[in-house]
Amino acid sequence: MKHLHNFFKNISQEEWSNWHWQVENSMSTPPKTIITNTKKQVAVLEKYPFKISPYYFALIQDFSDKDPIFKMSFPSTKELQTDIYTLADPFAEDAHSPVPGIVNRYKNRIVLLATNTCAVNCRHCTRKNTLKASTSNDYFNNIFKYLKEHKEIREVLVSGGDPLMLSDERIDWLLTNIKKNDHIKIIRIGTRIPTTLPMRITQELADIFSKHSPVWISTHFNHPAELTNESKKTCSLLVENGIPLVNQTVLLKGVNDDVETLKKLFNGLQEMRIKPYYAFLGDPVLGTEHFYVSHEKAKELENNLREQISGLAMPAFVADVADKKSKIPI
Repeated sequence: MKHLHNFFKNISQEEWSNWHWQVENSMSTPPKTIITNTKKQVAVLEKYPFKISPYYFALIQDFSDKDPIFKMSFPSTKELQTDIYTLADPFAEDAHSPVPGIVNRYKNRIVLLATNTCAVNCRHCTRKNTLKASTSNDYFNNIFKYLKEHKEIREVLVSGGDPLMLSDERIDWLLTNIKKNDHIKIIRIGTRIPTTLPMRITQELADIFSKHSPVWISTHFNHPAELTNESKKTCSLLVENGIPLVNQTVLLKGVNDDVETLKKLFNGLQEMRIKPYYAFLGDPVLGTEHFYVSHEKAKELENNLREQISGLAMPAFVADVADKKSKIPI
């Protein structure tokens, strides 16, 4: 963390542990000492904005693509590459959006886009070209009306953006309105906050989740370097308040596409009482081609891991495929 003091001086522990301070002091422009503003780099930032929390920035050990945290969070001119296999919206989420803020690809479960804000703008984000969400009451009222009218919906995945960037009051309000529908049995929250801003998870927030039980939290850890003491403390708080945790990892070239890294990650998650749930083949999203791990490589990783870790630590290796009604095993 020595480099941190070049950017954030005289930080008290109280400030550092306050998630509001973290958000207010997030970087929205890469430091010129790290990224020089060439024309291509400026073009990347104009198309795909940059944002990183001080906490996640502090995890970087080497300001190069050799560092997994750097590679997942700092812009690369490779994001401007295009090929015939990548699309801005590969799963046609817009076409599967009956009202703004709802993505309905499956029969009995939907995605609810609660915000367009994250603690870190991950460079591999599946919605980096398409994210549209609002904070207006009209936006949410139309969503709630849709949920009420569609009795077949059993499960709601609250996503974004990162829904845990909302205030406690807004999260409580959102979950209350979802749970007004008796046919909705499960709420799942997809979040990277335990990875990128763990101090956001407070006892007050855990109490809100417990109040609306069953609420499942789907975390997003991609590399063992993200399994910090802060993240472990945050996840323990959730588990000890009765909130079940599962994790979705994305296979990323140059980040976690080797057996030892994944073995350490999945075993570490199991020790944190997080069930490794999915290991995803990267989505064919425009601007993420340089992260893509081949199908053959993914199968090789899966086969080798299966021989080395227990079933409780082993996720399902899957791909999300357009026009399919579920995830497809690799």
